[in-house]
Amino acid sequence: MSLQNYKKILVVGGTGVAGKFIVNDILKYIPNVQIDIGSRNINTSFRKAYEKIGKVKIDINDSQAAIKIIKNYDLVIFALGPFGLFGNRPHKICCEAGVDCIDINDEIDVTMNIFALDEFARAKGVKILTGMGLCPGLTTLLLLLVLKTSTQGEKILHLRLFLNRTKEIGLASVQTALNFYRQNIHIISNGSFCCIENNYNDELKRDFLFPNFDNYVPIIYGSSSEAFTLKNNHYIDINEVIFFDFGICFQGLRKEDIVKIKQFKFFRNNQIKHHALKLITQINKIFNISGKNTQSIALAECVCNDQTTRAYVTGMNSYQMTASFASIITELLLKGEIFQTTGVHSLESSEVDKEIFYKMLKTRDIKILFETL
Repeated sequence: MSLQNYKKILVVGGTGVAGKFIVNDILKYIPNVQIDIGSRNINTSFRKAYEKIGKVKIDINDSQAAIKIIKNYDLVIFALGPFGLFGNRPHKICCEAGVDCIDINDEIDVTMNIFALDEFARAKGVKILTGMGLCPGLTTLLLLLVLKTSTQGEKILHLRLFLNRTKEIGLASVQTALNFYRQNIHIISNGSFCCIENNYNDELKRDFLFPNFDNYVPIIYGSSSEAFTLKNNHYIDINEVIFFDFGICFQGLRKEDIVKIKQFKFFRNNQIKHHALKLITQINKIFNISGKNTQSIALAECVCNDQTTRAYVTGMNSYQMTASFASIITELLLKGEIFQTTGVHSLESSEVDKEIFYKMLKTRDIKILFETL
C-alpha cells in the first residue's frame, strides 16, 4: 500500500541533532510527505540550511497554543531531549489535538508515564508510539528476534550498546549520559519488572566484548524501557526471562568520569558539563579508553539451554540509527501497516513481519547480523 495523498508531518525538536537526522531520512526515503520543523527557536543558520522546509515556532510548555498548531498535521514526531524535562506532556497535547504521534524517548520513567495515558489516548482516538528510536526501538527489534529464535526454557537477556563519539554530540546527548547512570536500575528478574541497586561489584561484569572488537570495553549499567515493555509482546512467555539487564559503553567515558561530574556542584551548569565531558573524552581517547572503534553497535543477547544467540547492528553513529528506525516506523504507520488500534504502543505490540524491517533497514545500509556462541 502506497501513500495516496501528501501527509503533513511536524517534527518537534527538529533543530536538534537527532531531529535533523530524522528529517533528512524522511525526505530521502518517504515520498508524498510535507515536513515542518517545530522548535522554540528557529535561528538564521537553520533557516538557510533548510530553506525548502516549513518552520514552526512551538513551545510544548504552552499547551493550548501547541494544540492549535498540532491540529494542522497528520502526524507529530517528538525528537525532544532529554525527555525527562517534558514527561508525557507532549503526548497529552497530541491526544487533545486528535493527532497521532511518535517519539524517540529513551527514559524508562517517562515511558511508564506515557503508558499511563493509554485509556486517555484510546478515548481520543489517538495512537501514541513511544520508544521508536535506537534504544528502545531498534534494540527492541533485536531482543524480539533473539527471543523468537531461541528454544523454550529459562532465558538470560543482555542488551548492550557501544556509542562512538562523534562531532555531532549535543547537550541533549551529554544530558543522556549523565542521566543514564543512577544508583538504582530497572531489570527483569524471574519474569518480573523490578528496581535494584546499581552495585555490580564483580568487575568482570563491567566489561563486554562486542563482535569484531579486539578488546573488552567498560560497560555502564542503567535502565532500558524494554525492562518495562517486553511483557507487551504476546508471543513471549515473560516468566521464562529469569534475568534482563542493559549496559552502555560511551566511547571515551568511564563510569567514574560521569559519577564525578554528577557529584561536583561546579558541574551543575549544562554548558560546563558539556565541555567537561568533551575534555574528558579527548583525554581518554589519548589513552585509548574504549578502543578505536568508529561505529556504534546495538546488540541483544539471549542465553538459553547453554546456547548464546546474538543479534546486532552497526552504524556510523547512534543518531543515524535512531533516525532510520524512527523514519521506518513513520512510513509503516502512514501506510497503515503497523499498529492498527489506538492507544499507547511500544514496538513489542507490533505485528509487522520481521522481513519488512530487514528490507527497510537494509535500504538504509543497516544490516542485522546473527551469531551463535
